[in-house]
Formats: sequence, structure tokens, C-alpha cells
Amino acid sequence: MSIIKKLLGHTSIYVSSELIITAGGLISFPIITRFLSQEEYGTMTLIGITVAMIESLSCMGLNHSAQRFYWDYEKNKLSSFVTTLFLGSVFFGITGTLVAVLILNLLGVFDVFQGNIKQLLLVASLLVSVRVTTKAIGAIYRAKEQPFIYSLFAILSKYAGIGLIIFFLAYTLWGIFGYYVGLVVGELAVLAVFLFVFIKQNSIIPANFSPVIMKQTIAYGFPLILSGLTSVLMSGSDRYLIGYFLSLSDVALYSVPYNLCGYLTGILVSGFQFGFIPIIMKEWNRGAIEETHLEIQRVIRLYCCVSFPILPGLAIVGRNLIILLASAKYAQAANILPYIAGASLLSGLCSPLMIGLWFFNKTKTVAWLNLQAAAVNFVLNLVLIPWMGLKGAVVATLFSYAFLLVAGTMKSSALFRIMIPWKSVGLYFICTAIMYAILRVLLENFQEINLSGQVALGIAIYAILIYVFDGKIRNEIHTQMKRHLQ
Repeated sequence: MSIIKKLLGHTSIYVSSELIITAGGLISFPIITRFLSQEEYGTMTLIGITVAMIESLSCMGLNHSAQRFYWDYEKNKLSSFVTTLFLGSVFFGITGTLVAVLILNLLGVFDVFQGNIKQLLLVASLLVSVRVTTKAIGAIYRAKEQPFIYSLFAILSKYAGIGLIIFFLAYTLWGIFGYYVGLVVGELAVLAVFLFVFIKQNSIIPANFSPVIMKQTIAYGFPLILSGLTSVLMSGSDRYLIGYFLSLSDVALYSVPYNLCGYLTGILVSGFQFGFIPIIMKEWNRGAIEETHLEIQRVIRLYCCVSFPILPGLAIVGRNLIILLASAKYAQAANILPYIAGASLLSGLCSPLMIGLWFFNKTKTVAWLNLQAAAVNFVLNLVLIPWMGLKGAVVATLFSYAFLLVAGTMKSSALFRIMIPWKSVGLYFICTAIMYAILRVLLENFQEINLSGQVALGIAIYAILIYVFDGKIRNEIHTQMKRHLQ
């Protein structure tokens, strides 16, 4: 099986699971935004970002090391490798929960949160150990190229949390406290089942714990702690500054389109990243350098083809989409939705364009680049939010992701040069512009078309344009059709 076929196969599983997870998020999103006030939603956002930063730090980069080194140990000392990663992640996860309790309560002392919410902060802190352990197990399954098991438990974890969140919000008066109780209990229950399956399929023997392997994995993954942490800071520090300069209601007003965008673009970005990295790393380790070059170019083409029309699409349907999913009280946030989506889609290009840094284990360089981008983001937010309000935060986010992509690509190209398929990229840009213009004209003359009709019409127009003008995709479609008809 060729790399691209395997990539598409694994990506289809990851994308399908992300679609199912996103569907759950979209189901719960309007319920949560309606049950919680804007101040509560803003508080929930700030707690979530803080937990995510501590969670990122507590992973110690072991989830990245699982994908990097699994095939090195696949034929020798595999049990020791898996045991070391698992036990190390459990320890770091518990430590992270203790740190989260301390930091969240410290933020409460400085009146970052409104009211007495000590019990809420304690419950939210438990998410760190649950998620660090879940990520470690999931990373091992991804490294083993078993996307189905990973995706199954990701879906179960999401829906268990959602179900209990809705129950506590609808049938208790606990508000945001009920939200976190439901989230923790749901994810913890699924983790218990995940652990049972994992331990049954893998030899976890404490005596096989290897300090040497732990040192190797931390040495590789430790710089990626900063990388992961700065990624969270880059996507979340603006919320702290919005809360400081503006209000918790403004935090909510900014977070709703940000979270909605995460649901929509996350399907594409996560699907490509989860499917792309393990397969390419495996081929690189086999020495198939020329084939690796070609397949990375194909990944870039496919990503651009799918991602480009999302931005103008959100510019057209964004307001109606936010009103439908989050209620009219968040309608004014539609103006910033396409720009937030643009930043998210730019981040998705970092994996293929910066792959050389991963090939040559330049994780310190990755961490340094992310740290620089986070610093740029923070400084721009510090300057622009007081001046431009929420639009300043959007500009800062978009510019910082562009900075990371350009700087990372330049560093990576010095090690592993990738020929970007500019002709195809330009074609997709032109097709997107034509689609946007046609859709605008049609909607101005047929205003009765509803939201679902607008989305379907945009997809149809773009698909026709791509089929007509992109010979490579057209030939691939014909090949697949002939294969299925035989």
C-alpha cells in the first residue's frame, strides 16, 4: 500500500472520528451557551485554558516520543518502552493535577475569577491527570497505526462528558460546577475502560520500567513541552488579556467563535496531523526520501484544496451559524470568525512544512519557534487589545501563526527542502475566489435560501470548479470510479 493510500485511509478514520466528536460538540455547544451566562462562559474558558496549559506541561512530551521511538523499539524491548511511557505519564499526570490545584487557587486569590469557586477549581484540576493518561495511551495506539481504537475511545470520552454535562446543567442548579463535574466523571469512566483494554493488550510490568528509555523520551519530548505549552499560550493568552483589559463577557464573546471555529476547522487540522505524522515518520525511518518528498507535496495539495473554501464560506454564513448554535447574544462575534479560522488553518500547514525539524529531532528548534511566536502574540495582544478591542486579539493571533509558519518553514527547509506545489495552491485560491463571488451573487438574488442550502450550494460550486480545472484530482476520481465499478 502506498503512503498516500495509507494516509488517506488513516486520515479518513481520524476525520470521521473528529466529525462525530464535532457533532457532539455542536450538539452541546448551543445548550452550554444558553444555560451559562456570558460571565460563566468566560470563567469556564479561563479555567479551561489554565487546565490545558498545565496538561500540556504534564505530558512531558511523552505522547510525541511515542510516535517518534515506537518503531525503534518495535522489535526489541517494546514492553519496556510501553511500560515506561505509561507509568511515566501516570506519574506526571498526578503531579500536574496537584500543580493545577495550586495555580487555579492562586488565580482565585488574585480575583481572576468571580465568587468563591474553590470546589469548582478542585474538580477541574482532576482533568489534568485524566487527560495526560488518556493522551499517552492514545499516542501509543496512534504510533502502532491503530487509528480505530484511538478514535473509538476519543469518541466515547467526548460523548460521556457531553451527556453528563447536559444532565447536570439541565437537572441541577449547579451551573458551571455541574459542567465540570459532568466532564470529569464522564472522561474518567471512559479512561477506566480504556485502561482495561490497554493493559489487556500490552504487557505493563513495573519491573520493565527503564530509566534509560525515560531519559531518552524526555530528552526528545522535553523541548516539545515548551512547544505545546507555547501553543496553548498563543491560542489562549489573549483570553487572559481580554479579561484584564475588557471583561468576562468579552472573554465569552471572543471564545464562542474561537470554540466554534475549533469544532469546524479542527476536523481538518487534527485529521491531517494525526494521519500524516506517524506514516511519514515510518517511511522516513525506512529511508524512502524521494517518496517522502512527493507524498508531503501531495498532502499540502490536498490540505489546501479542502481548507481554502472554508474561510469565504464562514464569511458568508458565519452570522447565521453563530445565532443558530450560540444564540443571538453572540451574533456580533461573527465578524471575527473567518479570521480566527484563518489562523487555525495556517497552523495546520505547520506539520508538513516544518517536517524536517521532526525528521532530524530538532525539537529544541520547534520549541524555540513556538516560544517566539507566543511572545509575538502576547506583545501584539498587549498593544492591540486596549486599542482595537476584540479585533486586536484577532489580528495578533493571525499574525503570530503566520510568523510561526514562515519562520518554521525556513528553518525546516535548511534540513529538508520541500518544493511547495505553488501551481496547485494558486489554482485552489482562484477557485475559492470564483466560488465566493458566485455564491455572493446567488444569495443576493435568492435570499430565501437557508443556512444548510447556502453551505450545500457553496460546496457544490467549489467541487465543480475543482473537477473542471484540477486535472490531477479529476484523474484520481476517474481512477477510483473505475476501480469501484470493476
